[in-house]
Amino acid sequence: MMFTLILSIILSLQPQIVIFDFDEFIWAGLDFSHEINSAEIAEDIARNSEAAAFGNMLPRISFNFSYTKTDKPLGVGLSVPSLPVLSAVNPQEIIGFTPAIDTYLNLTKDDFKTASITLVQPLFWGGKIYKNYRIQNLVRQTASEYTDIAQQNTVFQCVVAFASYQRAKSLLASAQSYEQAIACHLRDVENLYKSGVVIENDLEKTRIYHQDALLSIQAAENALKLAQMNVCRLSGLDMSTEIIFSDSLPELSVPELDQNRLVEYGMNNRNELTVAELNLSVADERKDISFLRFVPDVTLFGTLRANNPDFELEDKWETGWVLGVDLSYTLFEGFGRIAQVSASSSSQAQARENIIVVCEMIELEIRNGVLDLELSKSKLSTTKEKYLSSLEYLELSKLRFTSGVITNSELLDAYLLLSEAETDLISAKADLVVSFAKLKASLGTLYPSDVFSEITEVNN
Repeated sequence: MMFTLILSIILSLQPQIVIFDFDEFIWAGLDFSHEINSAEIAEDIARNSEAAAFGNMLPRISFNFSYTKTDKPLGVGLSVPSLPVLSAVNPQEIIGFTPAIDTYLNLTKDDFKTASITLVQPLFWGGKIYKNYRIQNLVRQTASEYTDIAQQNTVFQCVVAFASYQRAKSLLASAQSYEQAIACHLRDVENLYKSGVVIENDLEKTRIYHQDALLSIQAAENALKLAQMNVCRLSGLDMSTEIIFSDSLPELSVPELDQNRLVEYGMNNRNELTVAELNLSVADERKDISFLRFVPDVTLFGTLRANNPDFELEDKWETGWVLGVDLSYTLFEGFGRIAQVSASSSSQAQARENIIVVCEMIELEIRNGVLDLELSKSKLSTTKEKYLSSLEYLELSKLRFTSGVITNSELLDAYLLLSEAETDLISAKADLVVSFAKLKASLGTLYPSDVFSEITEVNN
């Protein structure tokens, strides 16, 4: 029992380990993304607002029922005294008296019920109701575009996080390999120093290089922890979770790209431009509504009423109806309508200018993305050659140092040069992946199902 308790405590203290492949990480990020959730909520709000605007074009039917009860019905007291009755012959004589009357006449009952059904249907509002519905429809389409934008933003963030993780992991392995090589060389130098082959200065310099290598390992470990925390943040996991990716950075093929074709494709595919065009359509509709405020509103209304008791105060329902047409028009409202026309015209002009700004932004992003991708491609090729040369140079330096041709400082520089070349190569691979995804995002084609598909498809 005690052993089981201790084992459970030990297991609870161990960090949780999650193994991802890249696709699983992308879909986990999409499922957890607060940006996407917020965009979907905004889309749902817009969808309900559209439905409400459509309902304004339909008849509005309302029902009302009321019941009242009083402790004493409304009435009037009737008191008539006894009056003499005269004969019809002359001289008239009193032949009798009428009976005296003393009573209470009820004008209402002690309870009263009223029910009514009213129908109101706009007949002609100059199109203001329909155009308001059109605006809500365009707002709903805009919200849908923002959902797609949020999805592509999330995919790009996941690609950057994945590349950063793989970069940090490879840099840690490189730093550990460099430290092991310097530590091995340090042991050789210590033996050479004891034998009197090298001087103390060589020994101290080698120790400094080894200390720097240990610091590089610590920095690489911190970078990997930060990269893991970013992956956890995007996928909704606890920050202490240990992440392991089962796949590495892909080997990308980057052909020659035609900037003009890519710009043309991006203009037809970017959600941001669609949003700008939808905003212009909304501005057009709002301007039309501002003009339609000078048109009168015509509304049909009808009401069916029922009262209990009826007019004779009998316990039954008495019905009646009212049917009419209402025409309303505001003659003067302090130049507010004219000002609204001017404001809507300015909003329309602003929306047109925004389309130009978005087009310029998209073109700049695509052209910059092509340049970055080409630079990353060239940098990867250069760093590969530099790494191979550094590796060959280190092997040659080892032989020369053993033969006494070069000094210890020159051999340490060869070790450092190889480490820097390997670091540059690792960073170049990660930068190429990020630049590739960045260009696809600028084209609006960074879909979760084919993040690393070739870009040549948009040139066809």
